[in-house]
Amino acid sequence: MLSGWSRLAGLVALAAIFSAGPASAQVTKFSTDVTTAIDNSIARLVINGAFGDANAANGCTSTAGNAAGLVALALLEKRQSADQDAVSQGYALATATDKARIDEIMCFIIAQHTGATQYAYRDGADLMALAVYLRTGGGLTGNAGYPTQASILTSLNTIFDKTIAAQHKADGFGYWCYGAWENSFTCDDASTTQLVVAGLSAARAVYLPGPFADAGRLASLNTAVDMVELAYANIPAQAPVLAPGTERGHGYNRGHANSLQQTASGLWVQLVGGSDINSTGVQAYLEWIRNRYDFPDHNNANGGWGASSYYYLWTAAKAFEFLEASGVPAAGNNLDTSDLGTLPAASAPVFAGRLEHADPATVARPALFGPGGAGYYNEPAETKRWYFDFAYGLLTQQDSAGNFNGSSWEYYSNQAYALLVLNRSVGGGCVDTDDDGVCDSDDNCPAIANPNQADSDKDGKGDACDESDLMIKLNVGTSPGTGTAGVTAMMATGGGWPNIAIPNNDVTIHIAAQCMGQGAITTTSTRVQVVLGTTKRAYFKIPAATPAGNYYVWITGNAGGGYGSFNCSAMKVVAAP
Repeated sequence: MLSGWSRLAGLVALAAIFSAGPASAQVTKFSTDVTTAIDNSIARLVINGAFGDANAANGCTSTAGNAAGLVALALLEKRQSADQDAVSQGYALATATDKARIDEIMCFIIAQHTGATQYAYRDGADLMALAVYLRTGGGLTGNAGYPTQASILTSLNTIFDKTIAAQHKADGFGYWCYGAWENSFTCDDASTTQLVVAGLSAARAVYLPGPFADAGRLASLNTAVDMVELAYANIPAQAPVLAPGTERGHGYNRGHANSLQQTASGLWVQLVGGSDINSTGVQAYLEWIRNRYDFPDHNNANGGWGASSYYYLWTAAKAFEFLEASGVPAAGNNLDTSDLGTLPAASAPVFAGRLEHADPATVARPALFGPGGAGYYNEPAETKRWYFDFAYGLLTQQDSAGNFNGSSWEYYSNQAYALLVLNRSVGGGCVDTDDDGVCDSDDNCPAIANPNQADSDKDGKGDACDESDLMIKLNVGTSPGTGTAGVTAMMATGGGWPNIAIPNNDVTIHIAAQCMGQGAITTTSTRVQVVLGTTKRAYFKIPAATPAGNYYVWITGNAGGGYGSFNCSAMKVVAAP
């Protein structure tokens, strides 16, 4: 899987039982309806000719035009099942029918670039689609008339080279404009730049060491995104400002009125450039979005561009996905994605259009998907979170023909953006947290540099992350939980526990500002539950003495000769209301 989620699946998730937190890896009523919505939309795109006609005499057809890259990506990034942690199918895992559709539209994309000049919107999307297609086995089937790995790589390189050449560097900012016809003047356009950087992020995964390694292009890519990352991070605050001195956003062009969609674009670009959740610019942009949080449209802070709501949803979603999958916790009182949707409109800073989370326990199932009144989605694994907000909003906007109708931009890009949000796609984007030349999503030890990816015991975990075998291994994941000291019950769930009965009070939970750090606050488990075999769950309550802030959590115990976690999970403690 290219979107960074696969390495989280199956690890211990620290999640609030009665509070906001990421969903567990299982099928829910909501994830089932999301899968239905995805299938309905793809079926409509097929009917409309987006994936061409593999039986046509000329072949290589699509009605999606310049949005073909986004449409192809939406099918490549389709999840294999309704399981909330199911991997994307890519090409290799797709059905024979979907492979034929992907081959057809990718053939169209490659043909469309023969002799074409640079066009940012199309080219950024096509880079994403080509990179994911290539990395997941596209071009290996040998089907006559369809792309080969060589033709895919050639097309990707051609688009990449035109894109790098089109960057505006003279002003020191490094944005991209629409196309070659406008590159004779400065155009600090955030809308086009976001899609270009998304394409470059996907290309990075191709050019890193591996079968398609290209050190020269990789260096050019990193230089380009580093430049524009700084432009976004250091832009002066634009009026109106709700939180002077701390929040910062971006508009359609540099200096324009800030908007949700382009502030989200700036958040994404900074992450691709190497910033993380604790970088000053990321915190400033995240605060701007938190203070104006909106879904499924962005009508209360769109900078005058109301037709781009689905664009907003996806550019925000992929930034949030990167933040959550990175495993880097917010330091001190810094914001993270769990802060979105938690601030009432009347709370400081006051913003009348700010929304709070949709609540799975109270919202009704959209009639299109069947009967179900308020609370239909009320299950332990469905918590209040940004993904539920975005996805539920999209479900309410789908019609019986499979179309999403909440955005009035170009039809095919609208449908693709909606699908990409539902698929939790980051467009094949690559972030390399430990700078070892391996994307986090593929790295067997993403937080510690290990370029050789050595795994002596073949357990899927790199030697650099393998702790001593003297203690029983216990996986602890990187999913954050949020709760109130002395109030919220929490749980740590995962595999690798001793295969014996664990006494309910055997687990010691350690809570500190640094992973395995000094001065930890400790508490004892109240119950240990067997989920399946050596997958177990320890329950505990956040100690009342824990101040509000961001923490690392790890666990130890004595049963079976001793056990403990070798890494930490993030937990955020909030003040009691």
